[in-house]
Amino acid sequence: ETPVTMADAVQALLEEMVPELQQFVEHDILSKGEVRALVKKRTDFEYRLRRRAAEKRDFERYIEYEMTFERLLKSRRERLGVKKGKGTGKFSCVKHIHFIFDRAVKKFRGDIDLWLEWIAYAKSEMSSKVLSKIFARALQLHPRNAKLWVHAAAYEWDMGNVTASRTLLQRGIRLNSKAEELWREYFRMEVLFTARLAERRRVLGLGKSAKKIVDAEAEGESAIAIGDLDEEGKGGGAVALPETQSVEAGLEELIAGSIPKAVVRYARETMQSCPLLFFGMYDLCYLAGDAARSALEEEILAVIDEIATSPAPPASSVASSEAAVAAAADATAAAFTGSATRRAARAMAQSAADGGEEAVACDAAQEVLNKYLEPYRAAGTQLSPRKSAKGVRGGKVATSSSVDAQPQEEAGGKKMQAAAMWQAVCGFWTEVEAQAKGKVAAGKSKASAGRNPELAKEAGVRASDMLDAARQQGVWTEEIALESIRRTLQRGTAHSAAAPAAKARGKGVKRARDVRADEEEGGDGEAKALALATAALEHLPANVKVAAEYLRLKAKAVMSQDDDDNALDTLADSMDAVLKTCGGAPGAHKLWADRVQLQVARGSDAEPLVAILVRASNVCAPESASLVLLAGLAAVDDAHGHQLLLHTGNALLLRPLPSLVKNRVLQSLAEGELTRCEEALKTLGQKKDVTALRAILEMWASEEKAKQDPELWLRWEVAERAAGDHKRASGVHWRALRTLEDADDYHRLRALKVPLR
Repeated sequence: ETPVTMADAVQALLEEMVPELQQFVEHDILSKGEVRALVKKRTDFEYRLRRRAAEKRDFERYIEYEMTFERLLKSRRERLGVKKGKGTGKFSCVKHIHFIFDRAVKKFRGDIDLWLEWIAYAKSEMSSKVLSKIFARALQLHPRNAKLWVHAAAYEWDMGNVTASRTLLQRGIRLNSKAEELWREYFRMEVLFTARLAERRRVLGLGKSAKKIVDAEAEGESAIAIGDLDEEGKGGGAVALPETQSVEAGLEELIAGSIPKAVVRYARETMQSCPLLFFGMYDLCYLAGDAARSALEEEILAVIDEIATSPAPPASSVASSEAAVAAAADATAAAFTGSATRRAARAMAQSAADGGEEAVACDAAQEVLNKYLEPYRAAGTQLSPRKSAKGVRGGKVATSSSVDAQPQEEAGGKKMQAAAMWQAVCGFWTEVEAQAKGKVAAGKSKASAGRNPELAKEAGVRASDMLDAARQQGVWTEEIALESIRRTLQRGTAHSAAAPAAKARGKGVKRARDVRADEEEGGDGEAKALALATAALEHLPANVKVAAEYLRLKAKAVMSQDDDDNALDTLADSMDAVLKTCGGAPGAHKLWADRVQLQVARGSDAEPLVAILVRASNVCAPESASLVLLAGLAAVDDAHGHQLLLHTGNALLLRPLPSLVKNRVLQSLAEGELTRCEEALKTLGQKKDVTALRAILEMWASEEKAKQDPELWLRWEVAERAAGDHKRASGVHWRALRTLEDADDYHRLRALKVPLR
């Protein structure tokens, strides 16, 4: 037999499309010119796909083109009133796109994203039969991929096949026992199944017999036929899971959430210390309905408490012991804080449901939080709930001297847990306040927020009290420090705004006293915030955000002193002191940039500025240091002109700088000088002295970067010719050919006669 060539295969494929294309023309859906363009485009794509080295991008472009064409056909049919069945043959667009996807996954079998794109497209087109085959093939090839099992189970659920969905998730978990996503989705499925059982019983009014209801919910034949997987014979099945037969239990137990509870217990046995998984399960409990929600939440919180109090598993080796201890401490802290805030939220919701006022509901939540805070509070310190009586401010910290103090030196893990707990409690009240004000935090639904001024006030008081208590306990984290400063400023602003209003209400000794109190409190707000920021910086010397807030408040305080002629010097000293401790931290380049701007504003002396820039380049990462230096040079140019820029740049280049930083500075200076030469030639038509340019470019030419920048070499040559020095321009030309790694690029640019920029 004669072997089939690529051209023959493409031609045969296109010939099968002819009847369909003819029908498009007959029904005036496409013109002959459009058909010719379509055939030409498909031919081009087919040849690309059949190349020996076909790329994934070729398949993606072909699919994208066909999807666009399908949308065009749909709009044409709607406009012309042509029924969908007309003009569609064997190679309809949907079938053709499935055909392209099929070839793509055969070529790139290991590309999970490609499989998921095909699944998403099949779902959008409701191609049920194709979708079932896709899932079967994908899971046979990738049984260790959790996402595919989840998508397959979700498809079965949507088709009404509850038993098949459960079976798929169980098989996936046996093969991927440590996949949090599979456990979470398995729990979600069982919770939804429980809710559906309860709803069906309510609607149908059936008695306590479970069989009819369970059979009705579990009926349906699996749409995905997956045979035995090789991976299942290598240890799959060692994971304990609820038996499917457990649905034959009493209906009351099922509706109360017996199956989801079993999933939680089995997940705990398998996943060990993984609080985030159970937090995710807890957030899904609302799907179970009122009958099972409370019991499920309590079951999960009990598991989280168990994780928090259970000892860490022994490390597998000495090398991994430190990492294991850190991971165990993280898990314990997350478990404690997550359990505390969730139990507090439940207590608050329960109190509100029982008809309690906002203050009473907040007291209930605070009592729960106090129990969790107790192990982390210094001896003798007790935070009492806020009294519900009007005008009594609670949350005060009382110290008793009758109790012996705990040892000051605690283990690192204990300190981390304490900081995490205090931070979580403060964050809890801050979030309650925000939601009561109608604000929606990132990742929260708008439905969770609602305006309740009284609750916002109560929560705000408790947030401030807890922040004060945390600081008194010596707990300083970034969030606690910044939130404390924000609230202090907020109180000061509120008092400042209240003073004019109090004046407008009338006269009188008491009124005047209130006005003076508001004005003093408002004026002291920024001073108190600065004192807080100073204390925070002492505890968190390497924290860039705290340092930035401190410097902002310090600058405002210093600049507000009109009688201080040395305000800039004072501020510069403060910035230098801060940068000594956090100048090398990630994100500190912004502080260095501010310090450079301040130095530029202080005067035109280049030496102090160069010293600051060199310090920045020595402590910052090269990328960040480059940003600081380039910003500094730009500020010098804007404030003091070109001559000082050259002086500062040359002085900087004489100092030892990291290679990357030096390359960036040289590149920037060289491009700036070339641009000035080119602009002078274009706008004024005059030659410009290029002495300074030559000095900079000579230094640049000795750097590694010069081997890969033909454009700058060419611009240098053109600048020399524009200055009238053709001999030097020829020298630049030959030097470029010897220096560049790829001289062909230089020749190509020269042949194109790149215009001066």
